[in-house]
Amino acid sequence: MNKATRNTLHRLDHLTINAWTAFPIFILVVYFVFWCTFFLGQYPMDWIQAGVDAVALWLNAILRPEWLRALVVDGILAGVGGVLVFLPNIIILYLLLSVMESTGYMGRAAFIMDKVMHGMGLHGKSFIPMIMGFGCNVPAIMATKDIQNPKNRLITILVIPFMSCSGRLPVYLLFVAAFFPQKGPVVLMGIYCLGMLLAICAAKILSFVIPGKSEHDNVDIRPYTAPDMKYVLGNTWSQAREYLQKLAGPILIFSVALWIAGYFPRAEQGASAVQQKEQSFIGMMGRAMDPVLQPIGLNWRDGVAIVAGVGAKELIVSTLGVMYGDSANNADIDEPTHAGIQGALVAAHSTAGALAFLVFVLLYFPCIGTFFAIRNATGGWKWPFISCITNILVAWVMAFATFNLFTALL
Repeated sequence: MNKATRNTLHRLDHLTINAWTAFPIFILVVYFVFWCTFFLGQYPMDWIQAGVDAVALWLNAILRPEWLRALVVDGILAGVGGVLVFLPNIIILYLLLSVMESTGYMGRAAFIMDKVMHGMGLHGKSFIPMIMGFGCNVPAIMATKDIQNPKNRLITILVIPFMSCSGRLPVYLLFVAAFFPQKGPVVLMGIYCLGMLLAICAAKILSFVIPGKSEHDNVDIRPYTAPDMKYVLGNTWSQAREYLQKLAGPILIFSVALWIAGYFPRAEQGASAVQQKEQSFIGMMGRAMDPVLQPIGLNWRDGVAIVAGVGAKELIVSTLGVMYGDSANNADIDEPTHAGIQGALVAAHSTAGALAFLVFVLLYFPCIGTFFAIRNATGGWKWPFISCITNILVAWVMAFATFNLFTALL
């Protein structure tokens, strides 16, 4: 490394850990990540969506009998295709996070957050697993093994579910594109920051509740380096492959099961597709949740999607695609299927209700994988159940506050 390069890296290092410049740079970096995820990801997302819509039109024209057409188009394609279109956004997010980690910037972010997190009952070393939670909560919880202090480790494990995993990102993108198309990066950043803020607040409360002594763990800062593209591309591909495997496995299976539950029992002859779904098994389950959902501006279809998200957060989008697909078709919307579903969502929700839905999805029950990861990391069932119950209660209270606040403001 020549002298000029060393001087440049030294100046960059000074800026990214300096008390006056570190936080503004960190905020700009995070905003840039969300800007790229939302706006740059929109182009390949539109291309994939055009392909999905073309396949849907073709299958609509050739498939008979009607039940088979409905199963393939309204069940499988609406569910799997509705999630597939967000693959480019997932790739962009993981690519940028991998670059930040590979260059050494993540270590510096942990360093500058050390004092802030220390005041909230955590330390800078907890910051890396929390940031990893933006990708997936499961490996983030596994990464807490590097935290030596047992109390710090347990607190970090319990607050990681507040960090918004990539499985929730398609839900945000769907609603943000429908309700806030011009303010996408700001809304996305606000959602992620809310999760981080609540994680820090929860850590402060847990620091008083959980017995034991909290000790400081040193944060290691390695020199800045050029991004290791083998690592960056390998990690990005690994996450993209996992996303595609979910499409071919649980999302496909659940989409078919959801369609069946919405197809039976059959309504009276002449009933619309929407009426059929309301009177089906899935409609019965959804309507039973109405007393809990109405105070936060949601409806029974949203409730079905929320329950589906317990298996994997990506299932929320596929479920919304199946649940609102009929409304989109009955509304005589001539735009592509995806735009039609967005239109159906706008028709079914107020802006305050949409924000409440996003807040609830951000905070409620983590997926089954995260539940078992907490169980394995803590060695028992106590903390996983405490975590899940707490997250559901916090999600409902925050969604209720969001709905009523923005109903008054908008």
